[in-house]
Amino acid sequence: MPSSKPTPLQIAVFACGPVTPAQAKAASLSEGVQGTQELFSNFISDYCFKGANPYNSGGNVINPELAKITDGLQFSVWDVLGGEPCDVDEKRTFIDDDPRFPSEAILNTIDVIIISGSEASVRYWKTDSSDPSKITPDGKPVWEGKIKRLQKYLRYVIDQTDRGEKDTRVFASCFGHQILSFSCGNAVGLNPKGWEVGPTRIRLNDLGKSVFKGSQGFLTLQEIHRDYVCLNSNAGGGEYEGGPPRSEEDVVIDDSIDRVVGLDCWGKSDLTPNQGMIKFLGTQKPKEALKSAKNYFEALEKAHIFTTQGHPEFNRESMADLIQECLETADNKGGIPKDVADAALKENDRKDIEISYESIALVWWLMLKGAYEAKNGKIAL
Repeated sequence: MPSSKPTPLQIAVFACGPVTPAQAKAASLSEGVQGTQELFSNFISDYCFKGANPYNSGGNVINPELAKITDGLQFSVWDVLGGEPCDVDEKRTFIDDDPRFPSEAILNTIDVIIISGSEASVRYWKTDSSDPSKITPDGKPVWEGKIKRLQKYLRYVIDQTDRGEKDTRVFASCFGHQILSFSCGNAVGLNPKGWEVGPTRIRLNDLGKSVFKGSQGFLTLQEIHRDYVCLNSNAGGGEYEGGPPRSEEDVVIDDSIDRVVGLDCWGKSDLTPNQGMIKFLGTQKPKEALKSAKNYFEALEKAHIFTTQGHPEFNRESMADLIQECLETADNKGGIPKDVADAALKENDRKDIEISYESIALVWWLMLKGAYEAKNGKIAL
């Protein structure tokens, strides 16, 4: 029974990558995981509640009841890939003395989880070692146990909502998109086409056109990645996008888990076949959910998961600094090649390229509204 006094949304940011000093300076953020939280809280404030709010006119919320959604938003940040290597207990989801994740009691108070980008790779999932000196083929430190721990935790959260025990909405970008999709039984691989960097044009499929109405069939998002979620029709077959089988070093999939029903891709780019996914509450397929709802807004208010390979939280300045930080050097093998970085920076400077912040923000806003109403009851409009 909803309480008479509205209860604010609790939003947990799973900070998979801390904000660097250069990024913090460029975007006026705190350094570390606190800065990661600020990236997303700023995006929600600047775009979801101001620019993309369909009930907003001239900066003023038309119905004062809707303003309650923005009142007292409570953010927490979790350094889910931080600290020392960790053991993965197959029988336990919650380890109460592990400060990286919400305990079971805290999770039960959380309404929304946001999973950030990271320099980590889901491909390191099988590379668990107690030897801290061991490095990946790219010269990066091994993420010992942390990828498996995050995968297991996210799958618990998703299944909990699918069983109807709780209503937790999930947003994810870049690495977040990859680890969430992996947790749902999809394959993640090293893109044979290389890095995808800077403003990226995304072609929407039929589902994407239904999700992003008025988009004219495409979006543009900031991107910086070389791993991607594979479109694998047969998850265990080793064949992806109709190409030849790939090695286990290039593609990973957890064959021990079932694929989550109803999580579908909404668009692709020239380099990446899966630019994001969406799932609605329950097991209804996205196209069915969009078709059966009374209207477009009502449908997206019932979205459970929404992911993007791109970074809606990054402005142009943040992206430019991140590209410079990720350049391939003698000390950063496997980084962004200079010619790719130069082309991306040139595109990033083009003012005629409009980044689709508000298109993403509208989906976020409607999902937040749905989460708020699930907690407090329907808002009368």
